[in-house]
Amino acid sequence: MTHKNFGDSIPSGELFSPEFKTNLDQCIKDYYVQMDSYKFKEVLETIWGFINYCNKLIETSKPWEMIKQGKKQELENLIFSLLDGIRNIALLLSPFMPSFSAEVLSSLGKKTVHAERIAFGKLEPNHPVSQMGILFPRIQNYQNADTETAKAKEMPELTQEIPIEDFMKLDLRIGEVIEAKKLEKSDKLLVLQVRIGEATKQIIAGIAMHYTPEEMIGKKIVVVNNLKAAKLRGAESQGMLLAASNDSMLTLVTPEKDITSGSKVK
Repeated sequence: MTHKNFGDSIPSGELFSPEFKTNLDQCIKDYYVQMDSYKFKEVLETIWGFINYCNKLIETSKPWEMIKQGKKQELENLIFSLLDGIRNIALLLSPFMPSFSAEVLSSLGKKTVHAERIAFGKLEPNHPVSQMGILFPRIQNYQNADTETAKAKEMPELTQEIPIEDFMKLDLRIGEVIEAKKLEKSDKLLVLQVRIGEATKQIIAGIAMHYTPEEMIGKKIVVVNNLKAAKLRGAESQGMLLAASNDSMLTLVTPEKDITSGSKVK
């Protein structure tokens, strides 16, 4: 907008509004307090708070409408204040982004960071301004993008949906492991004798890499009680236990409180 309306030069404007200076002064004050306390995260949040204020000011002041309505002086004051705000932001960011800050200041006609004073009104009008594109994209955009990415990572891939009637066919029960041993010639399988109410069932479970037979004795687990028997490595398995796993670990699904074996899981 500077290039289009002011011939690539900083306009001879003044302070756009007292609110602008109040926000900048508060930002500078908080900046020094936080820097003295080595609270660098808070420092950056303070700076970006002022950046967001400047972005919001563009939306609310609508400079494109000022152009249509011929409010040249008001437009000059807005652009001058925003450019001086950018100068101050570059100075505040210089300890964290020295090369970037130097580039911004150079585009505004300032040769060094150290010779500049952090305060409003130190911008020299009529100096050519170099085009740099979008300097400070809204941090909220990054936050939203990060949040959406995190949610996408957290959301498991959906498998085929089933009607509730199919789920209700499962008979889930609490079982108590009363015997456990490794299946011969297998590093991954345990042979468990599980008491489910008055009955005892043999369950072959692929948990030997995560649980020893000794750890399993006396453990209460959740069992699919009405699963059709199947043979694994020649041994009959009369049910299935429930466990949760990811790439690095496996953990059994167990009741939070002690409850008798045979209790139905609803």
